[in-house]
Amino acid sequence: PYWWGSNYFPFGAGSPRVPAIDDVFAAPSTVEASSNQVFNQIQLPFTQGSLSNSDTADLVASLATYHASVLRAHNVVSSTQLTALLATANTSEHTTATIAAVVDLQLVLLALFALYFVSLRTAAERLPDLRLAELRGYRQRSTFAVALAEPCTIVLVSVPFGLVLAWLVTRILAPHVFLPGVGTSMTALAVGAACLTGVVGVATVAVGARRLASAAGTGFTDAAGSLSSSAWRLAGDVAVVATALAAFVELTVAGVTSGATTSPTNPLAALAPGLLALGVSVLGARLLPVVLRRTFRYTAHSPKLAMALATRRVARSPEFVAQIVLVAIAVGLATFGATGWATASTNRAIRSEFNVGAPRVLVVAVRPGVDLLSATRAADGGRHSAMAAVVESAPDGTTLAVDSRSLPEVASWPAGLSPGGAPDVARRLVGVRLAPSVSVSGTAIEITADARIDAQPPPDLAVDLFDVGSQTSQQVVLGPLVSGTATYQGSLAGLCPVGCRLVDLAVAWSPSDATTPQAGTADLVVSAISSRSAAGRLVPLEAGLHDAARWTSPSHDAKISSSPHGLSVLMKLSAFGVPTTIAPADVPDKLPTVLTTLSASLGSGVGEAIPVTGLDGATVNGRLVEQIPILPRLGDAGSLVDLGLAERMMSGPMMNVTTEVWLSENVPANIESSLTARGVSVVRVETAEQSDRALTQSGTSLAYALFLIAAIAAAAVAVGASGFAVAVAARRRRTEFAAMRALGITASSLRRSIEIEQALALGTGVLLGAVAGIVSSVVALKSVPEFVGLGPGPPLDFGLPVVPLASILGGLILALALAVRVVASQESNHRSFDPLGAK
Repeated sequence: PYWWGSNYFPFGAGSPRVPAIDDVFAAPSTVEASSNQVFNQIQLPFTQGSLSNSDTADLVASLATYHASVLRAHNVVSSTQLTALLATANTSEHTTATIAAVVDLQLVLLALFALYFVSLRTAAERLPDLRLAELRGYRQRSTFAVALAEPCTIVLVSVPFGLVLAWLVTRILAPHVFLPGVGTSMTALAVGAACLTGVVGVATVAVGARRLASAAGTGFTDAAGSLSSSAWRLAGDVAVVATALAAFVELTVAGVTSGATTSPTNPLAALAPGLLALGVSVLGARLLPVVLRRTFRYTAHSPKLAMALATRRVARSPEFVAQIVLVAIAVGLATFGATGWATASTNRAIRSEFNVGAPRVLVVAVRPGVDLLSATRAADGGRHSAMAAVVESAPDGTTLAVDSRSLPEVASWPAGLSPGGAPDVARRLVGVRLAPSVSVSGTAIEITADARIDAQPPPDLAVDLFDVGSQTSQQVVLGPLVSGTATYQGSLAGLCPVGCRLVDLAVAWSPSDATTPQAGTADLVVSAISSRSAAGRLVPLEAGLHDAARWTSPSHDAKISSSPHGLSVLMKLSAFGVPTTIAPADVPDKLPTVLTTLSASLGSGVGEAIPVTGLDGATVNGRLVEQIPILPRLGDAGSLVDLGLAERMMSGPMMNVTTEVWLSENVPANIESSLTARGVSVVRVETAEQSDRALTQSGTSLAYALFLIAAIAAAAVAVGASGFAVAVAARRRRTEFAAMRALGITASSLRRSIEIEQALALGTGVLLGAVAGIVSSVVALKSVPEFVGLGPGPPLDFGLPVVPLASILGGLILALALAVRVVASQESNHRSFDPLGAK
């Protein structure tokens, strides 16, 4: 932490002949005198609370002025990533504010519609009071004004109460929802929004109470007026349905809902559930009476009295239309909100793990002489729960080399990223038949060969090795070849302390007369390759000398075959001193490579040779085996190779690499100590949980949290408004219930009739709302942005979350059924009616 999370002190590189030295501190003058490539970096801490949203523009302008002034005055080029960070933050703020505004707008409209619905039902219940006041001499307009004053007063009182309540809740929750230090304030925008909502609420109450105004001004409407009102109502319904469905189609067909992760997104797509629910609910509410009228002949004179009463009341009473529309919109918003929140949580976890690469990634430093791949496998104990990885960063490309054996169990590989998934990719990365590597260690190497030489002077025999510990190429000269059987020996003193890999056997020939090149050949039968241990014991190497398929000629001027006595090699010697080589066939001609789509667009087709950056920074030939959109941890630009094969193609030490160990969730608890004991020290730990926690506090994630709040609020509105509607309707029908009870109709029949008519109305609303919410989730949810400023990401999961969806719909249905049951049981038991309200 003291060094700002940067590893300035990794293990040094070197070899036994060129030992590594420790990192040192030095004065600037010493550093500048020893190198002409000095990179100056100044790290300034950010003082928490010193920058507010309103100050960012001034800060960016000040930075631009500073860059220009130091360049002009001191010829120093300065740069900072703060400007890009602020630009990303501004984009995130705009996206978040848009999503929040869209969700808030739908909640406000739902609340206003509920207010209209309540006012409409209240007005219908108060018509008898208004007419009674008229009979007692009260003026109609005054009576209407008094009746309207009550709901308007309630709305106006709710404005400051709601504003203060919102501020208090935000202030209490801010330390838990946001990062520490984020404050809350009562802005002019919040006050203006509250006042505007209050004004619109008063207007909504007035519109809902229009029945009172009509009764107060003109009394009962005549048939012509009723017919005109019905025509206007039909025209309004057609306009609402057409507008809502057209807007929904525009959001879903105009190209903003493409399923690709890199497609443009539009926060306005969050309007889809409200629009679709409004359109289908109005249409469904108008079609329900038509359907129910067709059932009259089946229930006429039927003993199913409750069904007959319920179907006729729902078919003939227009008051159920508003109830169906209200419930459908509320259920649509609740369904979409719950689905959106659950989907965002799932995709946030997918993105977090993909950005890290695995559930947990250790950035490590490897002690000189330690092979990361072998050490990781040993620490893991064969469980395939830890994977060695090396990230090579070069100007011409980034290469991720991993232990393919553990890739399927460790790496984050979402479904849909590649056709066959991680197991198929792992198989393709090592999909070449290679001979085992020949390991060399000890104090000396010996080769026994029977040679027939046709060249003067005799050519020299040498062995090329790759020191695994120092990651350097070494050559051991064994001396000139002689005719007949002989043993050639070379010292390994100071070499291969932790082992070497046999690269090749090289025969180099330089004619005595360089001006007249001569032809030369060497026919060898290599019968043994051995190493001498520190104790002086000769140890034969597993070189496969009796299997010609295990050897190849990188110089392409040697013929290899098997013989009873060993490996037979016929070499054509170069007169210009170019070595003729034979080597174990343990290195692929082309390194199997998986490329991202962006990187593949710059190379050749599948199977063709492509340039790939090796772990030593050199360019090697690669073979494209698969193309995928994006790679874990790397993004959309890079290549994926097998670490073991990439190490075999190294000719020098690793350059510009980051060594890592990726861990799965079932990794042993002592993995870090096991790695440390094997020379692999942990520098930094990155986890998907940390990444997910950071994304959870991002603006878009907080906006999706508002989806869940909207779902709960919409469900509460649906239950509350429905319970109110049932209670008001039942109170208005007490005279009717009392008369029916007097005629001998049982309370249970009346209760069932209430329950059936509410089941028809609420069931239709719930069904239409659920369909609208689910369709909106499937079609439009993928267009609502989930991440801002993170670049391309993995394929996201937009499948319907069954558990949250079933929970919200099941809870809604249960709550509605309970409310209807309670009210119906109370109101169906009335045996008498008193105009003054007593039973």
